[in-house]
Amino acid sequence: MKKINRSFLAATLIASALPAATTLSHAQTTIAAWSFDAGGKQNPPYNSPAATSGANGGVASVLGMNNSYNGASLSYADVTKETGASVPGTSYGWRIRGGSSAGGAGTPNGWSTNAPIATQGAEFAASTAGYININVSFDAYITTTGEANMAVEYTTDGTSWNLATISYSGANATIKNNSSDSGLVLGNYLNATAGNNWFNDISFNLTGISGVNNNPNFAIEIVNAATGADNIAASGAALTATSGNWQLDNVLITGAVPEPSTYALAAGGLMALAGFRRWKNRQA
Repeated sequence: MKKINRSFLAATLIASALPAATTLSHAQTTIAAWSFDAGGKQNPPYNSPAATSGANGGVASVLGMNNSYNGASLSYADVTKETGASVPGTSYGWRIRGGSSAGGAGTPNGWSTNAPIATQGAEFAASTAGYININVSFDAYITTTGEANMAVEYTTDGTSWNLATISYSGANATIKNNSSDSGLVLGNYLNATAGNNWFNDISFNLTGISGVNNNPNFAIEIVNAATGADNIAASGAALTATSGNWQLDNVLITGAVPEPSTYALAAGGLMALAGFRRWKNRQA
């Protein structure tokens, strides 16, 4: 009986110390944020905006607007005003679109039903070094003729991408899940049911994914969730080559700094494990 009690005590110490060591942290801190209100209007091409605030900074980039689906298109993003984003103010947003091969606006605008899934939109890269419990949120404005289906992906190595499970509780869009349609992303995506609207506080929580913690290669992509016939505009019609876009604002990547006690708990757990092994060897 005495041997069983000692074994139980050691196992309890290990089981209680190690999980606690991985969860203690400070409140969420802004790692990188892109808010376009303060800077006001920005003329095109404005394709690589740096983070406007945050501990680690970051940089954004346009995805998939350099193409020839409907004629030669080049990235031609800018910042314009569309009142209604979640942060009070003038609600400027970063408009994702293409332009003519001469570098100006016009036909084509870059968005296309021919683009493969998850190849058009924007990337936001920000190192999470020094942080755990990563969370992301953003606002998106989708025009009536803009891409209706939106997905979010994240990377831990800068090369391979994983679909995030997003949440949205506002109007004019629903969260859907696809398991069989080859024209849609396999998994979770937002479907806009009415255009010329802001879709505020789209978010996803990566707390349970250890690979995104303390990672210099962390980035997210906000991208088209469909291709071909499934790649429709918010109006329900097919995308055109001449109009439609997204605007993005208040993109926020946050994380928590581990408490100093985290390391003490981890050390305590390892000491308990070592003591249990020494005791067990003596009993042999």
